[in-house]
Amino acid sequence: MSSTDKLPPRPNTSSAPGTFYVYVHRDRGGTIFYVGKGVGDRAWSRDREALWTHYVNTRSGGIFSAEVVESNLSEAQALLREDELMRTLASQVVNRQNMGRALDLASHQQQADALRQRDRVHAQANTTADPAERAKLLALALTHHEQAASISCETGVVGELLREMGPLGNLDLLDALTKAYGEAGNTEMAASALKHYEQTYRGSAPTKRLEQIRRRVEKMQAGKKTARTIAVATFTPPHSLPPDWERAQEKSRQVVRLDRSLRLSKGTYLDTVEPLKQLRREERFGDALSLMKGAIVDAELDPINASSVPSFYYVEAAKACRNLGDDLQECLVLHRYLQLQAKNRQDPAIVKRLAQAAARLHGRSK
Repeated sequence: MSSTDKLPPRPNTSSAPGTFYVYVHRDRGGTIFYVGKGVGDRAWSRDREALWTHYVNTRSGGIFSAEVVESNLSEAQALLREDELMRTLASQVVNRQNMGRALDLASHQQQADALRQRDRVHAQANTTADPAERAKLLALALTHHEQAASISCETGVVGELLREMGPLGNLDLLDALTKAYGEAGNTEMAASALKHYEQTYRGSAPTKRLEQIRRRVEKMQAGKKTARTIAVATFTPPHSLPPDWERAQEKSRQVVRLDRSLRLSKGTYLDTVEPLKQLRREERFGDALSLMKGAIVDAELDPINASSVPSFYYVEAAKACRNLGDDLQECLVLHRYLQLQAKNRQDPAIVKRLAQAAARLHGRSK
């Protein structure tokens, strides 16, 4: 059959689900470039391997036509007919499973050896329970695949396409590797493996599966970031508190012993706004911090409002600490506020601020 032969029209495949047919794809010039078998609407699907996509995009302006050659076949009959057509059109179709295409046999042997190594290590990884060890084996298998992919043994149109595209990856290995790293808690290596894969096989067309892997790795990273934030949010104050915090604690104990009518402050947070603004304008950050600490202590001791102390006090106190360059004080202020809140009501902005302050504190202590 030549590439310009007229083929039978598309049958009504939807009326016979499960019935196989053999089809070909033509480019916009009418040349057959692909042979396949399928059921239903498979012939008209664009969900194809990278070679097919690259051919359509670079040689056919992104368009193709599908034509059914023979229908109402069993799967075995369809396989035989597909193979027959691929052999007939061996020099022009992009099917990788085409056994009739010409190869550089010496290079093909080298590639086959690397692929056998890959498959051997991959099989070993599949029987390894420990995720860290499994990840090591899968990384090695992917290295063998990279070696095999770098060997050029194809000729004809397939060889041309591969040289244009660069090496083709193996999403099965990447998928398994990133999952193993995730199970081992090594999200950095999962992200690194994905990045290396995308750089090495950047000629490969984007696929739904690669996007799924990418989203999973991003979710791993986001989960670890959240875990770190939560860990920092449970910041434990040191046993030896700064002197002004010890005085604040003593003040708390004294006020607790007083009758409520003798409280030092009965106002609301609005009463502190103007004095605070004035202190900030004058850059009297130490006094601003003292003002906020006093408001915090008084508010926390109020039996009616203790569970709903305005975050304003703590945020402004934290800002004053930041202005003073006192990361420990800032951590203590923010931690104190979070301790009062139910875990499901914690303000994300304050959690984030505590994480940042704790990171600065830990960085300075190294």
